[in-house]
Amino acid sequence: MAKQKRKSIRNFKKGRKIAKKAFAVRIFSIGAAILLVLVSVVGITTVAAASKKDMLESFRYEVRSAVETMTSNINTVYDNSKENNTNLSESRDLAIRMVSNGVWNNSNRGFWALETDGTLLAKVENGDTDKKPGDNVWDLQDADGKFIEREIIAAAKQGGGFVDFRIQNEAVSNAYIAYALPTEFGFVVDATFDMNYFESHWSEYVTTAVAESVVVIILAVAVILLIIGTGMLISKRLV
Repeated sequence: MAKQKRKSIRNFKKGRKIAKKAFAVRIFSIGAAILLVLVSVVGITTVAAASKKDMLESFRYEVRSAVETMTSNINTVYDNSKENNTNLSESRDLAIRMVSNGVWNNSNRGFWALETDGTLLAKVENGDTDKKPGDNVWDLQDADGKFIEREIIAAAKQGGGFVDFRIQNEAVSNAYIAYALPTEFGFVVDATFDMNYFESHWSEYVTTAVAESVVVIILAVAVILLIIGTGMLISKRLV
């Protein structure tokens, strides 16, 4: 009788140890599953934030490159005029027409040409403003009171730079980013892209990324279920 009692006690202690191990396996499985979900969410969020920043930088690079190319072509006209002793005024008019006809990004996104006193020399007719060549835009302000063209001209005089501004159209406020450079003819060239244009491209990217992320999440869930299932199977076997 005593022998049977001792055996029962040993079995009881063994059962408790197995139960503790089974509980530990379950806790480990749940912890691993939660960790995997957190890593997946943080990873996707981090990648999305980095991607948006990279895309914005690519847009800024694109507008800067467009202005640099246009300015380089204009300066070539200037250099050729000086070298060949041709009429500099006519060459300047040619350069201004280049700005009027120039587009970048395969769209109607064009350039502006400004005298350093704010006189508008050329611009693409893209509906951004009712100003036309010959008008002075020195006092043109954005929705926050910033003197847009003054800052653009100042950026160009410093060797080139970006200027951010906002335009209020009725109930809609659009943000813009411009890049400006000086030319050998003395006038300034700048190009602008609006953030709505950027956001539309970003939305398209996000739609594609979300579709791809769904696949990743499904795989993550499958792994989680596998981990939990394995943990429960081990628990049952231990018990």
